[in-house]
Order: sequence, then C-alpha cells, then structure tokens
Amino acid sequence: MPLNEPRDLPEHVLRAAAERAWKCKFEGTDENPDFVMQKSDHSVVCAGGHFLTVVNLARPYGDNPIGQAEEMKDVGQREAWLRHRGFTSIDYVQAIPFPISLQDKYTVIAKLAVEFVSANYIGICLPGEKQIIPARADLAHQLRNFSTLEKLYG
Repeated sequence: MPLNEPRDLPEHVLRAAAERAWKCKFEGTDENPDFVMQKSDHSVVCAGGHFLTVVNLARPYGDNPIGQAEEMKDVGQREAWLRHRGFTSIDYVQAIPFPISLQDKYTVIAKLAVEFVSANYIGICLPGEKQIIPARADLAHQLRNFSTLEKLYG
C-alpha cells in the first residue's frame, strides 16, 4: 500500500488492526493463539492459521520506483507511484495446515489491508500484476467484501 507520506506502524497499532479484522484477541496464548510480533519495521501476523508478513518503511517501494512506474500501463497509476514516499506491504506467507489458492490469499490480505485504508494511502499495489488500484471512496467497502481481483479493479 503506497503512502503519500510515511507513517509509523507500531506493534500495538498493527495488533489492534488485526483484532478488528478478525474480531478476536491476538494474545499468542492457548486460548487465543493468534498473535502479532514486530521487530523494527517488519512484523508477523498469525491469524486463524494464516501467516502474514507486514513491512512498513519510510521510503518508496522497491529499488527503482522510476523503472517500476515505466512498466505500469496507466498514466495515473505511474504518476501516483512516483509520488509515494513510504509503503506498508502485507504478504501472505503460508496457511496451516493446508495451502490455499491465490484468490483465498488475496482475501486474507484484504481483510487486514482494509484496516489501514486512509487518506494517506494512494491505493493498493499489486506488484505481481504491475497495477495500482487507486484509493477511492468505495475501496474500503470493496476490500471488506473482497471476492475477486477483477471486482476490486472495478
């Protein structure tokens, strides 16, 4: 999620976002096994057997924002990409006990990502797709009701 301006994402803020998303406590106990761990700007979220990594950095995403922008098809997306000054990435690592489809991975990521949608976010970046889904009034609603990438592009 590219940012207009960098932002802090301390562990307690990430934990609160995960608790809102999954509607349960993230304590890492036998009773509530879901957890959030953070070291510096890298975090791990374990939610319902899904492992996600969350990285929050005060710099543009990747090593070559200009080169990345040139690969984007849409002019508006390229301009937005060149404007971003920080990012929060959420990556799906694995599911326990069974692997899940790419579509289901995006559904899990969307569940957490919606908790960070704000005016500071340019949109949702899908590096593998070389696309940015621009921030718009209905983006949070679409993430909460995520079903397919095609519908998210809307």
